[in-house]
Amino acid sequence: MDVEIKISEFKFDKPYYPQSEIIALFSISESTLKRYIAESKSADELGLFKIDGVRQNMFEPRLFLNWLIENKIKAPVQYDYQVKEVDSLKTNITKLKRSTN
Repeated sequence: MDVEIKISEFKFDKPYYPQSEIIALFSISESTLKRYIAESKSADELGLFKIDGVRQNMFEPRLFLNWLIENKIKAPVQYDYQVKEVDSLKTNITKLKRSTN
C-alpha cells in the first residue's frame, strides 16, 4: 500500500468544512483531530481557521490532507500503534479518493 498519494487527485465538494464534517470525511475521531491540532506547528499548517459567528473550527480539506500526508503518512514510525494509525489513515484516504472522484 505504498502508493504515492497526490493531492491533485482529490476533489472536494466544498472549499472548507466545519470540524464535525472533517472528522466524518477523513474517518478520524475528535480526540485524534485535537491531537493533530496540538502536534501541528500552526493552525494554518492544518488549514484550520475560524469564522466569526460560527461555533466550529473550519478546515481547508486540501491543506489538512497535505498535513496528514507529510506529518503522519510519510513520517517515520517507531511504535506499533503508529503503524496502525498510518495504515488506518491510508485506508481512509483511499476511500476518500474513491468517493471524491
